[in-house]
Amino acid sequence: MSKCEAEWLNKSRFFNPNQPFFDKPPTIDMNVFPMDAIGSRRFQFEVADEDGIHQVQLFVSKRIRSRGMSWTKEFHEECRLLNGKKAATVEFEITDTAVKRVRLQMIDALGNTASRKSKIKDETPESLEKP
Repeated sequence: MSKCEAEWLNKSRFFNPNQPFFDKPPTIDMNVFPMDAIGSRRFQFEVADEDGIHQVQLFVSKRIRSRGMSWTKEFHEECRLLNGKKAATVEFEITDTAVKRVRLQMIDALGNTASRKSKIKDETPESLEKP
């Protein structure tokens, strides 16, 4: 089990079932910066939750090709522990130019979760769903 997974499970409702649910949904806003000269791209997320944010995790989707077949698979990229902050700006850098979709997942101090998926098209984020 990775450090990110252990931190997530620390607040998971599976292990803490008697936590209250949130009344107001959290917010997740994303900014994507243009690729730099070496093909790296910076993703910046503005996150807020009245219950306090425990952790955020970034997932990326990649196209897999093998033996004449192709499919998309999601991979865990990185995480940030926020220790109950009510609002934060988190940044992640992706060096793989093949990444065209990202998903930010967050868990608050009470174990409530939210996520937001975005498709990267012509270096401009296009939201697929909102929390």
